[in-house]
Amino acid sequence: MPKSLTIATWNLERPRLGGWKKNGDFNQTLSDPTGYGTHQGRNMLSEALQKNDLVCVTDKIQFNIDHICFSKDWAERVNQVTTGQCFTPDGKPVSDHQGIYVNLF
Repeated sequence: MPKSLTIATWNLERPRLGGWKKNGDFNQTLSDPTGYGTHQGRNMLSEALQKNDLVCVTDKIQFNIDHICFSKDWAERVNQVTTGQCFTPDGKPVSDHQGIYVNLF
């Protein structure tokens, strides 16, 4: 099965802090009609999030395929989404993906 279609097999997790959340490399950009992944994959991801009452708080980050999603009540508590790159002591990036973190409250 292509990665862009694997979203149909998501597992949701209930963290200690309460509401539902899901995070990971969904292999779909969500900020533009074009980008990484397929139009069908982006539609499937949007439908799956909606079906599970999840809000993707990283959907506005351009060229981003790593996402953080919360239940609606926790998504409302997000006050900042930040991206950045981490480097090894010799200056090499630790990943080909950017780091993403979310501040709540």
